[in-house]
Parts: sequence; C-alpha cells; structure tokens
Amino acid sequence: MKKHTDGPWKMVAYEDIDRVVIENEAGSEIAEVNGADNNSVFFLPRKENARLIAAAPDLLDACKAVISNTVNPPWQLIVDAIAKAEGV
Repeated sequence: MKKHTDGPWKMVAYEDIDRVVIENEAGSEIAEVNGADNNSVFFLPRKENARLIAAAPDLLDACKAVISNTVNPPWQLIVDAIAKAEGV
C-alpha cells in the first residue's frame, strides 16, 4: 500500500481568488477543496472541510499512539489534532 503525503498539512485560504487548498509543510499543494459560496444552494463549508482534511495526518498519528501506547499520555495528541480539525 502506498503511503500518504507526509504531514503536517495545513489549510490555506486565498480569499482574493476564492480558493482553498491543502498544503504540506514545504508549501506544496496536496489538494484543492471545492464548494460554492455561502449564497449558493450548493454551499459546502470549504474551510471547515479543508481544516478537517489538513488534520488527517495528526489524527492518524494520535490514533496510532493510542493503539501502540508509545506516547504517554497520548491524550494531548488527540486534543491537538481535534483542535486543528475544528480550527481552534
């Protein structure tokens, strides 16, 4: 199985051109998150979805730490990953 692009990832919103992307630590674009604007019946919460996508590597690492018990306690990894996903 192929490995995903290494994290951390971040959401970047280019407000001036109405574009939301996911970038890796080096600034390379991994994905673009599409959706219509707030006034459309097809509105999708792009920034919220992008934050959740960007937090995926952190969430995966937190889950692995809980399962393997390599980080003691692993709860801070989980709290940090959830905060990143929620934009807190």
